[in-house]
Amino acid sequence: MKQFTKETINVGVLGIGFGITHIRALAHGLGSLRLKTVCDMKPERLEIAKKELGSNSDVVLTQNYLDLLNDPEIDAVSLSLPHHLHQRFAEEAAAAGKHIMLDKPLARNEEEGRAIAEAVRKAGIQFMVAFNFRFSPGYQAIQKKIASGAIGKVLLALTRHDQRFFYPNGSNWKNSQSVGGGAIIGSGVHNIDFMRFCLGDPEEIYACGVTDLKRLDAEAGATVVFRYASGTIVNFFCNWCKSSKILSPSDRFGEWEFYGEDGELRATPDEGLFIGKLDDSVTKVLSDNDNWAFANLWLHFEDCLRTGKTPLTNIDEALKTQRLISAIYESMKTGKPVRFDGK
Repeated sequence: MKQFTKETINVGVLGIGFGITHIRALAHGLGSLRLKTVCDMKPERLEIAKKELGSNSDVVLTQNYLDLLNDPEIDAVSLSLPHHLHQRFAEEAAAAGKHIMLDKPLARNEEEGRAIAEAVRKAGIQFMVAFNFRFSPGYQAIQKKIASGAIGKVLLALTRHDQRFFYPNGSNWKNSQSVGGGAIIGSGVHNIDFMRFCLGDPEEIYACGVTDLKRLDAEAGATVVFRYASGTIVNFFCNWCKSSKILSPSDRFGEWEFYGEDGELRATPDEGLFIGKLDDSVTKVLSDNDNWAFANLWLHFEDCLRTGKTPLTNIDEALKTQRLISAIYESMKTGKPVRFDGK
């Protein structure tokens, strides 16, 4: 990939829903990154961005996305849009020669994901999906400990995601045609991508889901079992059925637990991240998890633009996670285990 040589990398943000997180990361300069333009079709959202940026900001606010894509000074774009718009705007941004940071997931399904991949490769741009778990210090500490063999071969792992999901009627989040599914693709995709980051690809998936039509028209919760060729088993509890605001086990670290031949690594809300051994020793790895990963994510993207390196969450990685989601939905639909070859 060609290296970026301009002194300043100008960025545009398209979408001020979750996109406000990217705006906060970039608003006051980050490395050589400069936020130049913010776009949303809704004026009330532009007002939110205006307040976030402050009265002295020179960032351009617009309702017309072509103001962003047709601006030759903008080098990279953040696409923070509903899932059903990912393919269209990724293709348009790629055709305009913009490097792309796309919020998760890659797309609603594999077909759309492959179309985005084709557009990215044709344009020869840098592309990255904002899987922020990989850039959070707490989650990075987990991955490094697993990779270093700190607990030996992983035998069993557990992860969960809990969310109090209840959107008003008319929200695209309630509509599986817009989202591509429910809890799994809506937010469980973070846990799935991070599982792949730590352990690689499983060889078999078995999934069951439940529905709650007052919340949404797809799965409101699911449990998924991943089996690896090594014998490792991962159990994922993905929950959008939560009703209360009481703190859940997954609210800080996503409650990751890894049990290995030489010890266990656990991340809990009360005790942080620690490693325990059979000799009764307990080593605290991290007392808290800084979930503000978006600055790290953008600095990684900046480095890839400068050096030509491939981003950690590149198009091929995103496609693999998308295929794994498809396998989960296939198992949920058929009631049978599904083989996964990772290709």
